[in-house]
Amino acid sequence: MDTVEVEISRPYRSQKTTALARRFAIIVLVGVIVVAPVVGSVGVASAQEASSSTINVSDATVKEDASTSVDVTMSEAPSGLAGYDIVLGVENNSTATITDAEIAEKFTLSEVNVSDNGTSMTVNLRAVDLEENVQEGATNISLADIDIEGKTAGETNLAVQEIRRVDDDNGTAINVSSNSGQITVEEADDGGGNTTANLDIVPQRNHVTAGDEIKANVVLSEAPRGVAGFNTTVSVNGEEITIAAASAGDEFDLAVTDSDSDTAMIRGVDLNRNVQAGAENVTLATVHLRSGASADGTTEINITNVEVLENDEAATITASTSGATVEVHDVAPVVYDRLPTDADGDGLYEDIDGDGQVTNTDVTVFFEQFNSDAIQGHDEYDFDGNGRVTYNDIVVLSDLAAASG
Repeated sequence: MDTVEVEISRPYRSQKTTALARRFAIIVLVGVIVVAPVVGSVGVASAQEASSSTINVSDATVKEDASTSVDVTMSEAPSGLAGYDIVLGVENNSTATITDAEIAEKFTLSEVNVSDNGTSMTVNLRAVDLEENVQEGATNISLADIDIEGKTAGETNLAVQEIRRVDDDNGTAINVSSNSGQITVEEADDGGGNTTANLDIVPQRNHVTAGDEIKANVVLSEAPRGVAGFNTTVSVNGEEITIAAASAGDEFDLAVTDSDSDTAMIRGVDLNRNVQAGAENVTLATVHLRSGASADGTTEINITNVEVLENDEAATITASTSGATVEVHDVAPVVYDRLPTDADGDGLYEDIDGDGQVTNTDVTVFFEQFNSDAIQGHDEYDFDGNGRVTYNDIVVLSDLAAASG
């Protein structure tokens, strides 16, 4: 094999650093790999000498036929960063493509190579920090920005597919892991300002105590041209929860509802144009859900029909729908015949005595009733999350009560 020398003009640096940079630069630019490349973490001389870091790829959202930029960063460089050689790729080339990339300015010697094999797209990033801009102990280091173009609506990942070299300022390979980023491509505007929106069921919380009620809103994610009116049906699928009532959102001046225990049909018209063009997260309707007195299980809530959904230009708003699942917890009163409550909506019942507050009284009641059937066997009191109700849960609840003031 012929040896190729590459001369690089740069300001004076220490002899050790200059030799390291030249050696890395020759490998990067000429492609004479003196060690076998390794996918994932790079081999090191010894575990004691190697430092570790993570390459993170940010998430991004882009419209079809539009472009955005995705950040690629490195979590830390305990011994500096001499240079790197990595490959990133889009998993689904039909959803999004890589059009270009720009190496961070701190890397004064760099190369970008975008390639396409027909189904996936990759970009090879190679760079050297000739000026030692990335100092020892640096964190959240910007490596590059990847230019992404949205193709068709959907989701795909932009991931680090290969880590060929990542070296520190001592010439030691850094052990590197990686986190991929999710690229979400939304449908392009159709020219009338009517994008594909989401129509979601959003429960007040994803659990309810047996015998209690919660609300669930029907929410439209965006309304580029407002909302003139709608006619939609919500249904529950399960015996644990029934529909008690339904109503249109406050913005809709004229409304009609028709509901039974399983379904609710809600119609509404925005006579006063309360929902302005460009509005987001518009509550079209609210459904009141009631759990059975001794129910214990889960119920699905779904939008089963969207008969009408129009904007202020009498055009149909295209919306994808999604439902939700609500858990019913059959917990019993611990004291005073009052049901315990979930103070912060996390599925744990910190307010054990049911007075609406989390205080030291709840800690005392928890201790006194610890062995009772109302406490044991109910993961609603597993405050430390270890899968069992233990004395440590009393300690954790005491901390929560102190934090609540």
